[in-house]
Amino acid sequence: MQQGEFRKALETARTMISMGLSIDMITRATGLTKKILRENKIIQDSCPLIAETPFG
Repeated sequence: MQQGEFRKALETARTMISMGLSIDMITRATGLTKKILRENKIIQDSCPLIAETPFG
């Protein structure tokens, strides 16, 4: 992927996040990996302690 294409894919991923689309949809549509999305601050790792906290 060339630099211009990469930047456009990042921009598209940001737009898709703002639209509420899933990470899986975003990676399929843009060709970017979850690792790349994390490295570019588009997504963040969830905190495992919060994920394990029971609700109710």
